[in-house]
Amino acid sequence: LCSPWIKTKRKMDLALDVQCKKLTEWLVLRNVIDAKWQLDIAPIREKIEDGILRLPDQEVAELNEIVREPTIHYFHCRQILSILESRLGDAAKGWLGNYKDKQLQEWAAILKSYKKKNINTGEAARILERNTIYEIPSIKSQLVRNDKETTDLL
Repeated sequence: LCSPWIKTKRKMDLALDVQCKKLTEWLVLRNVIDAKWQLDIAPIREKIEDGILRLPDQEVAELNEIVREPTIHYFHCRQILSILESRLGDAAKGWLGNYKDKQLQEWAAILKSYKKKNINTGEAARILERNTIYEIPSIKSQLVRNDKETTDLL
């Protein structure tokens, strides 16, 4: 006889096979993300733009690669927060675990708003879909063209 815990454990161990093209749709159907999750990104993007404008010039120089991106997403925000955190070191957080610095509080609030309705999951799924559908095939075809060009030159 199997206990109920073992049955649920085995169900959890099963691998899911979800097509990348339908990942966002799958997440919506499973109620992981809201169907209109893209509408919730607009206020977050405004907060990100305000946060970037408030960064001092020396920090913008450090974060230059991230800031130059056309769209800054959740993973960029995590990088920005970790860079700002490393700048302050142990003095970044108070004894209750909250950030002392105003900029750190602002970027932590941005990350919290991303996680609030699993918008970060929807955005990650969209990035994964875009990479697998468009970017990777484009890079592969570019590699084939470059290989052909190098063989022609030799």
